[in-house]
Amino acid sequence: MKLVNYKNVLLLLLFVSAVALRVYDIDAKNMWFDEIYSWKISNGSIVKIISESAGDIHPPLFYIVLKVWTFIFSDSVVSMRMLSVMLSIISMFVLYIITKKLLSNEIQRLLVLLLFALSPLNIFYSQEVRMLNLNLLLTLTSVYFFIRYVSTPRGIFGALYCIAATLSLYTLLCTVYFDRAISLCGHYLS
Repeated sequence: MKLVNYKNVLLLLLFVSAVALRVYDIDAKNMWFDEIYSWKISNGSIVKIISESAGDIHPPLFYIVLKVWTFIFSDSVVSMRMLSVMLSIISMFVLYIITKKLLSNEIQRLLVLLLFALSPLNIFYSQEVRMLNLNLLLTLTSVYFFIRYVSTPRGIFGALYCIAATLSLYTLLCTVYFDRAISLCGHYLS
């Protein structure tokens, strides 16, 4: 019972810890080829980004988001990597909202967030200028709207699911398999 009283403090600690782990030594390693490639593509015009990514295995959405980010904040290594940190933390928030829908036990919700906050893979990829955390955010958002649509079949939730799923496809092509799996679940649930 006391855990529920301290829920907000624990949530805040989890989010602060997640940010600290992702920001710690964010500039310790040099940019590697894929990060430099992302930066190079994002320096072009929107039309050039779309045409260059047409010959690449990655769709253009991340490069466009990175272009806007660097226009606002700068193209320093720390600034560009902070985009991935921010996307990771927003993903953690969306994950929390999903757990509120799916898990009735507060301890289970906090455990899910703890695992996410401490995930070595997510921490590692949050310190890279790559599209993985944007894809994670869009995929989790599509899952959230899918859950909302299944529990309350209203057109707006279906439309928002389709938008989030489509945007995730414009970030990372392999998301098509995840989107197909979600669609199959929806078929069997209805």
